[in-house]
Amino acid sequence: NIISLIVAEMPETDNAPPGALILNISEEKMRNSFLSANKILGGQLIIIDGSGRVFSHPQNEFFGQSIFNEKYIKMIMTGKEQSGVFVSNIEGKKHLVSFLSHTQMNWTFINITPYDDIFIEIDSFRNFSIILFAVLIIMSFLMSLLFLTEVGKSRLGKMPGSNFQ
Repeated sequence: NIISLIVAEMPETDNAPPGALILNISEEKMRNSFLSANKILGGQLIIIDGSGRVFSHPQNEFFGQSIFNEKYIKMIMTGKEQSGVFVSNIEGKKHLVSFLSHTQMNWTFINITPYDDIFIEIDSFRNFSIILFAVLIIMSFLMSLLFLTEVGKSRLGKMPGSNFQ
């Protein structure tokens, strides 16, 4: 799938443009470059026009189709914000949807990430922290016990009339 971008500047005196820049871009390469620039969120990148027609989608069968009837697309298209983030239920699962509209091109860039994927790293860090904290507490307790036992032996051994060795 190829996307053609035509950029022309209209002079104020005449309606004929003095020239135009035409770019043919591979939809897949464009999507991959946007995704590589935003590795933090991950998820799926979808690019749609002002009517909800798909310019870029991870699944090629959506290319050129209108997805305006999807609940999260309607929220984006009917809203007044140019960018935003919200949680939506897509195909029975909770997703984080972020979007950014480009008014000059009349495109909207939408990133959809499963909600659970966002918290995987946070959960693993939390579990690691809890285990590390527990190990440090146990080590502190054992070292304190060992230290107190040694101090106790040395003090009792120095007491007059003590047979403690």
